[in-house]
Amino acid sequence: MEKYKTGSCLYASSVSATISPLAILRETEKTVTVDYNGKERRINKVSDYDVIHDTWEAAHEFLIKKGEHHVERLRMELESAKSQLVNIRGMKNPS
Repeated sequence: MEKYKTGSCLYASSVSATISPLAILRETEKTVTVDYNGKERRINKVSDYDVIHDTWEAAHEFLIKKGEHHVERLRMELESAKSQLVNIRGMKNPS
């Protein structure tokens, strides 16, 4: 069985634009088990760093939504910075 992993999902300040295939040995509701250098390793499907998706298309859509959210957040930060600059330019010398 194959699933797809996207990285840096929750706390990254930028969007990781990678989708990595994973060969799955076993799966539960919340975890998958993979072969890691000859040893079985259990991975959470959703963690602070990775999200495991059932299809490449689902992983791709996840990255698109994350990227759109990142752009919107940066747009809001830019508007705030512009507003602060207007206030700074409007400052008058108190003396």
